[in-house]
Amino acid sequence: MTGKTMTTDVKGKAMTTGVKGKTKATGAEGKTKANDLKEFLSNLATDPWKLGEFLHAPEAVMSATNLSEADKTALRSGVSGMVAARLAGVPLDQETPQPPQIGPTPHPPQIGPSPQPPQIGQTPQPSQTG
Repeated sequence: MTGKTMTTDVKGKAMTTGVKGKTKATGAEGKTKANDLKEFLSNLATDPWKLGEFLHAPEAVMSATNLSEADKTALRSGVSGMVAARLAGVPLDQETPQPPQIGPTPHPPQIGPSPQPPQIGQTPQPSQTG
């Protein structure tokens, strides 16, 4: 292996560094859209120049990448949950599942005085005014 250096990442996975200084995981599979977003964010986190370019002109930087429109939309939103969902490969149009209900079904709060139960066996007497 001429011109390449073997190293490990923080998790102990084997990596190779080529002549141009780019590091690649030795077991790296084909690129996916989530990998494109991960790579984009990793580059921003590790390269101050790229981060500065992104902060100055985010649209220009994103248009020069392989990011999908959904990834760009998530980044534009500034919502970390959307970006995390895209990193996990979740489409933006997929509805977020609701958590299961635990315990009794909640009742809406009552507005006004609580109703009195009807009196059984007694009929109301008309009031006498005189």
